[in-house]
Amino acid sequence: MEEYVSRDKIKAWKVYSNERHEYIVPISSINLVPAVDVSPTVYGKWIFDDPLRGDFMCSKCLERQIVCSRYCPNCGAKMKENKG
Repeated sequence: MEEYVSRDKIKAWKVYSNERHEYIVPISSINLVPAVDVSPTVYGKWIFDDPLRGDFMCSKCLERQIVCSRYCPNCGAKMKENKG
């Protein structure tokens, strides 16, 4: 399983190298930085479902909503810009 780490936490472990005259992050330090809990982003889009009622449907979970928002309130999918 892949691990993800925070860039800011990696930068906090930097040390100055007199040989290279720059800041470096030793590989041994990278292994000490705790992994960040992340999950993949799920994308969907709003589908205009019922013209008479004005409902939209999420393309991922197929739940109907009255208002289209940036995320589906049912499954959490991030909605793409174009509706349709």
